[in-house]
Parts: sequence; structure tokens; C-alpha cells
Amino acid sequence: MSVLPYATLQPTYPAVFDEIASASIATDKVWLSLYALNAPSSSIHARVWLEPCKPASAEQANTEEGTERAAGVRIAKVDGKVTVKRVKGSSTDLLVSTTSSELNSSTSARTAQSQVLYAPTLLRAPRKDFGSIIRGHEGATALDVASSTAVPGLERYVAGGADGALRIGVLDVPKEDETIDESVKGADEQGEIEKLAQRRIRERARQLQREQVIPCKGHVGDIRSAQFFPSGDVILSTSSDHTARIWDAKDGTCVRVLKGHSRAVLCAAPIGRGRQVVTGGGDGTLRIYDVGEDKQIGLIGSDRYSSVNVISLRPESVFPTSDQPAQSTSVPTLAAGLASGKVQLFDLKSKSSIGLIDTHSFPLGSPPAATDTWAQLSKSGGITALAWIDQHTLITGTTEGVCSLHDVRKLGPGSTEIDDTTSDASVSIEGLEANAGPPCLLSTWRRNGAAITDIRVDTSKASLGQVDVLVATSDGLPYRADISKLLLGAAGSRATAPRVTVEYTGWEAENVGTIRLDGKGRVLCAGAEGMLKRY
Repeated sequence: MSVLPYATLQPTYPAVFDEIASASIATDKVWLSLYALNAPSSSIHARVWLEPCKPASAEQANTEEGTERAAGVRIAKVDGKVTVKRVKGSSTDLLVSTTSSELNSSTSARTAQSQVLYAPTLLRAPRKDFGSIIRGHEGATALDVASSTAVPGLERYVAGGADGALRIGVLDVPKEDETIDESVKGADEQGEIEKLAQRRIRERARQLQREQVIPCKGHVGDIRSAQFFPSGDVILSTSSDHTARIWDAKDGTCVRVLKGHSRAVLCAAPIGRGRQVVTGGGDGTLRIYDVGEDKQIGLIGSDRYSSVNVISLRPESVFPTSDQPAQSTSVPTLAAGLASGKVQLFDLKSKSSIGLIDTHSFPLGSPPAATDTWAQLSKSGGITALAWIDQHTLITGTTEGVCSLHDVRKLGPGSTEIDDTTSDASVSIEGLEANAGPPCLLSTWRRNGAAITDIRVDTSKASLGQVDVLVATSDGLPYRADISKLLLGAAGSRATAPRVTVEYTGWEAENVGTIRLDGKGRVLCAGAEGMLKRY
């Protein structure tokens, strides 16, 4: 039950940096602020002064001096109790921390702190700004990216917004075949000119392919979710118009319209390769469809028919570790995040509920006394984001900005366990007799009151013992956190809070609705005004 500090950096920082690097202005400053919910009167506000300098030479590029003078800009001074350093390999990224190194107990949600303590964290600036990819008053409400299996090297995105706006675009195109030039033989000048002309024609064709945007026409209500099938060539979308639709990603043709919900369809997921799909809606139901036969084959009601805001299918295999290979499972288990704040688990094979994780207060434990300066949420809020870490661990995010980590093997009395495997992990919260939360709760944290809009899990370094979560928020402050130490089996060595490693900057105080990883491990965020940024 931790409160994590967070940083905000002037959104126009990259533009200011570029102006100084190009000598458009001699010197300028950007603001930087640090906050913590448990130290509301101790926020830190600093000014980072930038000035032009002689660019580092090639020999100095990998030195500390070269890093500080990268791109011909250096940090002249910092006004405020903050340490700001440049980062090797990037001209605009910053490493930020408070000057104090005493970080013990600084994340307690039940104890007011006298100062904001911010461990060294990377503030990453966007590498590429795609601009507005979707129009509408709500901005980008849905985003997904996938590589095509039919065309190796082709990576697309699909983005949705208000009033049925759904677009397919291209992020990366296949690499040019360098052997093509070999077909144009000739040592004379004419042959070289012809070779150059053909290369330019191919590059222009590649550029046109990158700029191609395909509209998907059919939905008449706001797009609530959009995602690719595993093939990367088929798209599943849901809308406030009570339907889900399946699209051909190559040309935007609608191949299926899935009906049955009596309210907005809020989420969906292909089952396996996509022969069946499952949807969740505001009517409190899950519906299963056979895509080939174009019909509904299953209907399941949620607990008290609470709105199904988000769903996630249990992964078919556990990510491998250094001493344990990947293991497969055939149990089609789905987790559904409900507006009531509960998470319900379903066996899609039997079409039945097999577990229910109740909501909890934040912070856990007894309410504050009259003399306490901290406040408690009686409920952590409706579930707005959810993802599986592995086959038995879930992470959730809520409307109140609370993230929680659960081990579903420890659902406790009154719930059906979905895994007979026992765990050495203790899931109790020691020292909290009253209101200790559900027995499956491993950890819970909050940065502020902004809603969690999306959560993704990065297990690319799981074999090295590192698992990260990517979290998008409604206040424009997405971040990456290392949760590896929250997953340790021995209770005595488990950490109580995740470690925020990266803050993704460049957003105004507006909604970032989705966060994704592309095929190269780069982070993409989409949100207000339809903006898409890649980090």
C-alpha cells in the first residue's frame, strides 16, 4: 500500500531543446516538478536552464563530458533541490532525482512525509511524434499495433476515436531488398543513373506506404476498443453502438458484425487464433461468438451484472526463466474487470464463474483517526485496466488511480481456486487486522487520483528476472515500473512497492488512453487530440 512520487516536465521541452541546438535562442529554461501524495505540502518545483555549447567530438561521445554536451546543448544550472543529468545515447532524455538519498519509508500511504524523495528515474522524451492520427472530441480512445504475418517487416497500427472513427495506418514497412540494384548492371554513367532512379522510385513507394491511412467505415458510436488478431492482418473493434466488428487490415473491409449486447460493447478479445471471440459490455454480460459461423455461442453474466469494462485472457504459456522453460495450458480462463471494482474469473469452456476478487480500500487497514493527515478510499474504484503478468498473477488499475497485484491461486474462502498448484508466497498484509483486503492481494500502490487507463506487461527480460508494467493515466503521466521484487516467492524478501524506472513525458495534463509496445520493443502512447507518440 504505497504512494509513489512522480515527476512532471514541461511538455514543450523537446522544442526548447531543438531551438537552443539550432542557435535560434541563446538560453532558455524548462520547468520540472516532483510530487508525492503523502507529502502534499512538500512538492518540489525547479527550473532547468539550457544553453548552447560546443558539440562533443566523436572521441568524446561515450564519455561523461560528451554526454553532457550532446547535440551542442548543455544544462547550465538547475534551480531547485533536484539533480538533473543527461543520459548517454540520447540527446533529450534526463535522469532526475532528489538530492537526498534517504529513501526509507518514503512510500508509506499511511504516514505523512516531510519531503518528496524521488529515486533516480529516467524522464524520456518522445523519439517520434506522429501527430494527430484520429479526429474527434475524445482523441484516441483505442490503439493497437501488430506485425503482419503475411508481409514480413510490415507493422500496422489501428486507432479508434469518437463517432465511429477507426483508422489503420503503417508504423514500419519491410526493409528494401538491397539485391534489387544488382539487377541493373553497367559500369557506365547511364547505368548508375538508372540504378539511382529505381532506388528513388522504390523509396517513394515505401514513403507512400508509410503515409497510407485506411478508414474502417461501419461503427456509428464511439470506438471503445480495437485490437489485432494474432496474425496481425485482422482487427477486432467494439463500439458504443452495441456492436463489435471484425475487419480485414489490408483494406479496411468489415467481414463480420457481432450483435447481441443491449448496451455499449466496451472490450473484446480473440480466443486463440481468432476462430472465436469474446466481448464484454455495459450490460454486464460476456458473449462468445463463432467467427466462422457468424453466430453467438455463449452468454455469461457478470457479478450483479456490473458493467464489464475490460477483459484479459489468461496466457497460454508461462514466460520462460533461466531455470524453467515455458509451460503451456489449455484452460481458457478469462479475467473481467468490473465497474464495481471487482475482478471476476471465468472458465470459458464451461461458461461459468470460477472466482471473484473483491474491491479493497486504499490504503489498507483501519480508517484514519481524527488527528491523521492522510485520507482513505473506502473502495479503490472501478476496474479500468487489467493484464495478466503470468498464468496466476494479475495486475489491475482503477478509476481512482490505484494499481493492485493479485495471485489468483489464493482467492480465499468463498471463491473457487483456478489452480491446484500451491505457492510459497504469503499474500497477507502483516500488521493489518482490519480491512486487510482480499487474501490474494500481493501489493497495491497509487501515484495520485488520476484514473489508470491502460496497463501492458513487458516480459522481454523475464529470463533475466525482470518484469515491467507500462501504465497509462488520464493525467498525461504514463510510466514504466519494475515489479520483479513484488513477485518474489519468499515473503521476507518481497518488496512493498514497485520501482518506477521511466516517466514518458511530452503530454499536457490530458488523457493518455492507451500504451503499447511495438515489435521492436518501443513504447507507443496515444491519447488526447488523437496524438500518437513513440518512445
